Amino acid sequence: MSLDAEARHQIRTTPDLRELARTFGFDIERSARARELMDAIESSVQVEVADIAALQAAVASARSLAARAGASVDAAGRELLDRIAAAGTDRRAILDLLDRNALRAPLAFVEQIPVARRGGTTWLTPVDGALVRRRPADFDRFEHLVRELDALFLEPERPTHEGLRLEVRQALDRVLRDARRENAYLPTALTALDRRLREIESRGATPSAAARLTYLEGFLRRLIDAERGVAEGPAPDAKTVTGLASEYAATRAVQVPSVSHRVVALLLAPPYVSVTRWFRRRRFLRALDLLRQEVARGHYDGVEVARRLQRLEADGAFFSSLVYSLLRLSPPQATTRVPLPKQAH
Repeated sequence: MSLDAEARHQIRTTPDLRELARTFGFDIERSARARELMDAIESSVQVEVADIAALQAAVASARSLAARAGASVDAAGRELLDRIAAAGTDRRAILDLLDRNALRAPLAFVEQIPVARRGGTTWLTPVDGALVRRRPADFDRFEHLVRELDALFLEPERPTHEGLRLEVRQALDRVLRDARRENAYLPTALTALDRRLREIESRGATPSAAARLTYLEGFLRRLIDAERGVAEGPAPDAKTVTGLASEYAATRAVQVPSVSHRVVALLLAPPYVSVTRWFRRRRFLRALDLLRQEVARGHYDGVEVARRLQRLEADGAFFSSLVYSLLRLSPPQATTRVPLPKQAH
């Protein structure tokens, strides 16, 4: 799993991180479920072409237009036109090509027509007489998925989200209306719905909320990367790890117990512990490993752990003093507001 995906997964599945995101104004569980349903809705749309010969004639014309259009049609769009032309009358091959990334890569000059508007070019869908149709393969299942997505947005929300919530529901109504038409073509309505969903997912309770969530995701990415380095190698240098811990200790807005445990456990990893008496290193590291396991699981007495660590220090072990301040951290309050540090690169 990528660092980005793992960070988002942890926010969604770790209770205190999920609650922290909620205090920022983000419903992580709903967003994840909405994305799952949206993916299922999109994948349930199938492509239909009634007249292959007419489609190939349109594709031949489109290829000429695309060659003259230059930068307005990207390389992927021109390649798709070329591959459909090469498929000739092979219906199955043509449908397979059109089904790939069906809602994101419409056929230029066939599924979308350029129209000059306000000094620029807008690509519109020719609904009447369209050669390519994209409709639900199973309307009952499609409608069930749309209704399930709509159910996530039935309850009124805070003023910052209410207008967007209503726009999401209006977009869902449009999707069902378009799906019921005899000549159904869903990409336009689904693209509008996807845009509304992404907008409501990215808007928090305050103007700074999105920046806070972005910072939290970025910090978790760096923490996960450091943890993987310790476990799998190469371990990041001590300066990087200490800087990460120091940044976390100073940023109360993102402090939660589960992350505090992990940062302490990271600071006590073998690469970041030194021992003055080399012959005691193995015993010290074994004792520290047991403490790290307790801390990482989150089931420990902070005072007792600190006392054990102090005993090890007295016997010649050295580790970051940030460990003690992190052991004393309490969960952040929902009303806490502190400036976010600049993202490390």
